[in-house]
Amino acid sequence: MNYKLLFFFCLIGSYTSAQTLKGTIYNATQTIADVSVKNLSKDIQIYSSSKGAFKIAAEVNDSIYFYIFPYAPQVKVVTNDLLKAPFVIELKEVNNQLDEVLLRNKVVKATPFSAPKYEENVQQSILSDIDKNPHLYEPAPSTPGLNFIALFRAAAKLVKKKGDKKTPKSTSTISATDLEKLFEDHPTFNDTFLSNELKLPANYSYAFFDYFEDQYIDYQLLESKNTFLLIDKLIKLSEEYLIMLNNIRD
Repeated sequence: MNYKLLFFFCLIGSYTSAQTLKGTIYNATQTIADVSVKNLSKDIQIYSSSKGAFKIAAEVNDSIYFYIFPYAPQVKVVTNDLLKAPFVIELKEVNNQLDEVLLRNKVVKATPFSAPKYEENVQQSILSDIDKNPHLYEPAPSTPGLNFIALFRAAAKLVKKKGDKKTPKSTSTISATDLEKLFEDHPTFNDTFLSNELKLPANYSYAFFDYFEDQYIDYQLLESKNTFLLIDKLIKLSEEYLIMLNNIRD
């Protein structure tokens, strides 16, 4: 066998499979240096240059994570269009300044914000969500690029208003899986209910079920005698969920 020919085909194969995602990272006014750019699908990490440019190995459907404090993290799902030419991504600054709490005439300051810990939590949440719901990280053909559903799911679990932290009850609570099964085949709880009564955008039901699970609602609400109570709770939580979703998308 011609070993030179074999080497040539191996070289061509490796060249065609190697793909690179390129772009530039900005904030509202200028480029951003030293942004962490990580391919979550391949566990590859690089940092943007002094002019905000980055270049990282990637393939279609890989999830690329962008983060630097004090900007909100973003996730891009790689598409063929993104691989064809360099693109621009904008990071938006978040306000992490927590207000002081006045309690019995004493000022109590909140725990200091830790940027490294925040980044670690975000990455772990995104990786866990990719394993649990990989279909949410597949790019839509008509809207390549940032997946708002995936981003919201990660952010909703991390961004909490003061006093909003919930403690799980000792009793059994409703899980996202419980709601998913409920809405599969039920005369009242169905896709029409999700869109008309809860006003949920298309394809956001799974993310809402996860949000509902985080509220630790008593499992007894799923009993048929508590249908009206469950409807009331779904409507109230969907209103909170939509407010959070609008804030994140803005």
